[in-house]
Amino acid sequence: MTSPRPITSSFPAIQTQSPLFPYSPVYKAADLQEARRNRIIATNSDLPAWVRYLAKAGKFMLGGFLSSAGCGGASNSSDNECVSLTAVSPAGLIADHPALNERGDIAFDGAMTEMGGRQVYIVNDGTISTELPSQLNFDGNNSHPFIDNAGNILYQSGPDNGATIRFFNGNDHDRQMTSQQNCFFPEMTPDGASAIYLCGARNLILKRPRTTYYVQDLITGGEQPLNPSGIAVDRAAISRDGNLIALSTRWPHDRDDTNGLADDIYLLDRKHKTTGRVSLDQASRQRNTPSKNPRLFDNGKGLKLLSYVTLSPTNNQVVVIYDLVQKKILKEIETNRQASIAGDVDIEPYLAGDQGELLLIQYADGLYLQKWSTPGSPKKLIDHEATQGTMNIHGRIAFVKKDHGKDRVYVTDACNYF
Repeated sequence: MTSPRPITSSFPAIQTQSPLFPYSPVYKAADLQEARRNRIIATNSDLPAWVRYLAKAGKFMLGGFLSSAGCGGASNSSDNECVSLTAVSPAGLIADHPALNERGDIAFDGAMTEMGGRQVYIVNDGTISTELPSQLNFDGNNSHPFIDNAGNILYQSGPDNGATIRFFNGNDHDRQMTSQQNCFFPEMTPDGASAIYLCGARNLILKRPRTTYYVQDLITGGEQPLNPSGIAVDRAAISRDGNLIALSTRWPHDRDDTNGLADDIYLLDRKHKTTGRVSLDQASRQRNTPSKNPRLFDNGKGLKLLSYVTLSPTNNQVVVIYDLVQKKILKEIETNRQASIAGDVDIEPYLAGDQGELLLIQYADGLYLQKWSTPGSPKKLIDHEATQGTMNIHGRIAFVKKDHGKDRVYVTDACNYF
């Protein structure tokens, strides 16, 4: 694994061994001794469940979190065990918006009351704590975190009608990413080099008038819009290397797009400076249903997949898995989860595993994990109360579920199910 790229210029340097993230990506034999000590803690039933989980999570990271199989490949050696279904946010905290990096670290936001101010929390080396500088929490609105492999946090700060995107590197160095207001959905590459986010006016009826996605180089600070002015973008995703960005939008410059009222998925290749529509059907014809919520998968070995959600004639949400190298649809999976009356979808189709073979998917009756590339039924992780499911490339899964009436963040590993 290569070390995260350092941030230079006016940005503070990324700390690969900061107080928050003391473990280097390169592990030594001595680390495994600490892993075995963690195992003793993890199996001590007298300790709280979250303490045992953190010990086990620490051992998992120390034991080789980037093995060729990874948790998604059901690797279950003595020093690389699966984390069973466990709550990671403290009881009583109303927690939402979990995010995972490739190490398995988790960030989420939370508040003590429904109307209370939200703060960002991190679970990594054995702590659950507020990691943003205290001076940023006066407004009480820090949410929607995204975490890279070095523990840097990109997050939304401020009220919904005036939020900005901020960057925090885990060492009390924090800066505002954009001078624009009304910004949402921050996401960045695992190495912390590039970020994308949505800015623009939004309302409950029109959803996203005049919204623009931006990409920012976190090394130089340069910011560029991804879509033409005045064209609404719903969601976007960025690849691990930052070269590809998938957009769900209505692109006016595409003369072949005759269903202007439905979103399509467009792929922007930043390296080759090309843009193309990829949300076609099996016969390479345009779809007449909206295509939304793109996710990009790259195993670092030449496999590049796009997953997104469209609709069936009966308004069921359908997950499409598309090979970006071979330029063909590999699978279409119709779920029993209906879209809203307005055609909105809520499935986030995350892929994991060495070959992207694992799919996290929300059915009507709960959160499921399935191997889409082979025959077999999906495995149910949790019942219908589970929401906001997310999964990293190695199969670590986080989601939100009610606990005594309050949202709580839980974590599990794919190797418990396959």
